[in-house]
Amino acid sequence: MTVEYRFLFIGNSATYVHDLPATLAELCKEKGIAIHQKQIVPGGRMLEQHAADTAVFEEIGKGYHAVFLQENGNAMTTPEARERSLSAVGKLSDAVHQSGAKLFFYVRPPYGINLAGLDSLAQCELFDAHFTPAAKANCATCVYVNRAFAHAIHHLPYDLWGPDHAHISTHGAYLAVCTFYATLFGRSATELGIAYDLPAEEAKALQQTADQVAEV
Repeated sequence: MTVEYRFLFIGNSATYVHDLPATLAELCKEKGIAIHQKQIVPGGRMLEQHAADTAVFEEIGKGYHAVFLQENGNAMTTPEARERSLSAVGKLSDAVHQSGAKLFFYVRPPYGINLAGLDSLAQCELFDAHFTPAAKANCATCVYVNRAFAHAIHHLPYDLWGPDHAHISTHGAYLAVCTFYATLFGRSATELGIAYDLPAEEAKALQQTADQVAEV
């Protein structure tokens, strides 16, 4: 028996590079989970800009099982930027709750280059500090892809970023997808198929990392 979900992803290129939502949907199909997904992910877009766009609120109101919010890393680098980000998160969260959808924060991966003087691991901590209390304040669940990256940086030899060192590689994308799966469904990512033509042994290591972060 197939279980169906409608998911809305609101963010930017951290969501659409390697098409994380579509990859998640394809892998879930093999597990009897049908995900119908919609993306509002213009390149570089901050949640502050999404929160000023009436079309975003109209889409939220169409009715989804879950809505995922993903922020631009630059929106978390100064106190003023963080304040604007949290204000936007509050507005979007209110709309999601009013629609009856479940709210998730996609806590994005760090960049493979410095961001406002912060290396990748420091970015993971910054993103966590920004969204963990925001999740509590807005009754949301975090998909901690940042934590999965922090673990992988310490323990795995794979290059998690593409040539620009700002967007993720296929290894990084698969790690993100596995973290989504384990978090959303409370099931081990080791039961997923392989994506992006990764070697089986490398895919398994990424699956296990996602499980540790999602605590499944």
